[in-house]
Amino acid sequence: MTQYNKSQSQLLAKAFNPADGQEPGVDDYRKWADQLTAYSSQIHSPAIAKDAHNLAEEAHELVDLVTQARSDNSGPADPETPPPWAKTYADLASRFHGSLTKLNKACTNQ
Repeated sequence: MTQYNKSQSQLLAKAFNPADGQEPGVDDYRKWADQLTAYSSQIHSPAIAKDAHNLAEEAHELVDLVTQARSDNSGPADPETPPPWAKTYADLASRFHGSLTKLNKACTNQ
C-alpha cells in the first residue's frame, strides 16, 4: 500500500506541469484513492488496519478537495489571499502524511 502510494505520487507529480497548463485529472486521483481503499480492505492486522483505513479515507477526502478546488471559479477579492479551501487542503495533506508515516512505521515493526 505504501509502495503503491509512493509510485502513484511520482506519476501524479510527473503529470503536473503548470507551465503547460497540465495537471493530473480528478479521475487519476480517484483511481489512486480507490486502490488505496482496496489495499486497506485486505489488511486485517490490528496493528496496522486502522492506519491503513485512515490513509484510504484521507485519500478520498483529498480527491474531494481537489474536485472542489478545480471547480472553484471564485477569485479572491485580494489576489494575495489564498483560496478558501487552501487551509483545509494543507491540514488534510498534513494528516495524510502523518497517517502514511504511522503506517510505514507500523509495517516496519511487523
